Amino acid sequence: MGEIFDRVMALGADEKGIAGRFAGNIALYESCFTYFLEDPEHAALHNAITAENYGQAFESAHALKGTSGNMGLIAYYGAICALVESLRSGQYEQAANEYGEVEKQFDILLRLLSDYQNKGADEQ
Repeated sequence: MGEIFDRVMALGADEKGIAGRFAGNIALYESCFTYFLEDPEHAALHNAITAENYGQAFESAHALKGTSGNMGLIAYYGAICALVESLRSGQYEQAANEYGEVEKQFDILLRLLSDYQNKGADEQ
């Protein structure tokens, strides 16, 4: 398997779901994982939450919910789903608190990729 894929699996990702959605193409999954981390919706969500623009926050969070679900990123998906539901129901104080968990899970994914990239640089 690919090393990024193996690291994502170690976080508890949905391996069976990923295998079905990506037809076993690990290289495609790893490419999509990198694109997910670079998705401008992450910055848009941060900016919207910070500005208390909850309509935009909902749009960005909902987009990230779909992508992370397809990527099988269980912990991130759980956090973003909670945020989407709070935004949908107008519970903005709760949403602001839940955004902290979304950031935490996103940072874990960023570190995973950074550690992988740094390992490759160390081997050269």
